[in-house]
Amino acid sequence: MDDDISNDEESACKSIVLSSVSEAFSPDTAPLSLVSPLYARYEFVKRLGKGAFGSVSLMRSRLDRRLEAVKSVAFASPHPPWAHPDVMARSHDPLLREVRALAACQDSRYVVRYYSSWIEPDWARLRSRLVSSSKSQNETGGYGEEEEEEASSYPSRQNFLFDDDSSIQTLAGIEKETADDTSWPYVLNIALQPASGVTLQAWLQRRNDNYSESMSSSVFGKVEQSIFKQIVLALIDVHSRGLIHRDLKPANVFVEQIVEETDIMIGVTLVDFGLTTLTHIIDDTSTISSYKPPTDSCLVLRNPFRTRGVGTPSYCAPEQVTGTTYYGPEVDLYPLGLILVELATVFRTQMERIETLLALREDPYYRGGGDAIPESMERGCPEAAGLARRLLSHDPARRPCLRSITI
Repeated sequence: MDDDISNDEESACKSIVLSSVSEAFSPDTAPLSLVSPLYARYEFVKRLGKGAFGSVSLMRSRLDRRLEAVKSVAFASPHPPWAHPDVMARSHDPLLREVRALAACQDSRYVVRYYSSWIEPDWARLRSRLVSSSKSQNETGGYGEEEEEEASSYPSRQNFLFDDDSSIQTLAGIEKETADDTSWPYVLNIALQPASGVTLQAWLQRRNDNYSESMSSSVFGKVEQSIFKQIVLALIDVHSRGLIHRDLKPANVFVEQIVEETDIMIGVTLVDFGLTTLTHIIDDTSTISSYKPPTDSCLVLRNPFRTRGVGTPSYCAPEQVTGTTYYGPEVDLYPLGLILVELATVFRTQMERIETLLALREDPYYRGGGDAIPESMERGCPEAAGLARRLLSHDPARRPCLRSITI
């Protein structure tokens, strides 16, 4: 709590909050839109997706009728709703990394467009906590179902195989959403431009389902090459701003067909910057908004304070899992190698895809042994196969510089 607020003032503020919440949710009073900035500004259209640390909904602005995608992340804070905004910002800096990263990439053609963000109390859960009745305590929040709890370690091999598209986040300072007696429930809302097209994950599945051996001698055609090149350019752009994505995967890449006169082009957009961090932290005061990246984009900067166990198990770099070595932007190159393999290989079943990704991660070739690159990729596009080997090196220093990639 702010030091400038006395005990009497705190009691008065708490009484006001209690009264306002109770009145706002009583059957004979106004709806949630009068107390929640989210529902005051937007009309709910539909749920777009839900993950372990938030949900994304398509919302329509009440004023200009513009459609926006709003990502809502529930969290708990020791600070009450009347605390100064600066206090909240300082206390929850890791939670705000995504917002600051998106703001830093506003002019990027490869990053989802950021509009605004704000923190508000989770009004429904706040009422459940404040109203001392068993019925109220059993009510669920107004932002959807209960989210999964924060994970402290990576899943077993079995979960790796079948739940490989879920991000795991263990950043200190990002709290579990369940508020206890000493904390308050909040929601961070991030308003974004709805991503056009489909995820690369869905695009690959559709291509694989429709692929015929007679279509092309090489599956790694012009469209696949264009997608890969643009992901490379997107990473160069993000890294040049002093950021590491840390959760690159097909589900976080949107692919769109763009028609310009007689040409059909492919557009790529990166989304979900929830695990983004700085390429290098110089001191304890460094922030995404204040950090200036080095001029040499191929320079690998390692931060000794990196968090291990961050990302999606089937795509994140080995050093992200183990935390045994310092790491920098080269962690984004490892999943780039896996994406390259997926672009250049037709998987007939999900099990075939999963087994290939797992074999690549465990392949002794990258420790001096065999080779798990699919034979069809080696035969159809040997240049891409060679690049994938270098990108998938277990030694980060052996992965190529993004600007040197010419495919």
